[in-house]
Amino acid sequence: MAGGWGGPIHVAMPVAPPPPPSRHRPQAQATPDIKPVAVATTTKPPSPALPAIGSEFTMSSGRQAEAEAFAAAMGNAFHITREQNKASTKRARAKGRAAQRAAEKRKRR
Repeated sequence: MAGGWGGPIHVAMPVAPPPPPSRHRPQAQATPDIKPVAVATTTKPPSPALPAIGSEFTMSSGRQAEAEAFAAAMGNAFHITREQNKASTKRARAKGRAAQRAAEKRKRR
């Protein structure tokens, strides 16, 4: 490995010796052998299929009318928001023009 990161790959990597025993650090205990646990496999229940196109599970007229009314209300709300944003932009531009005129008036004096 020429010029790469890390040490050479043909030399054994040095390993630090374990720290000396201390009364503040308990000695590592040997872990007991863990018995393997038998795992019962479960199967996922089948998911219900979607209804076919053109089946009797279509949107009823009441739900369709409700969805259309909701869409109209959302459209109206977005229209109101757009109008408010336009008015706010117009006010900000007018304030900017007034500030520019006042600055130019001060500059001429």
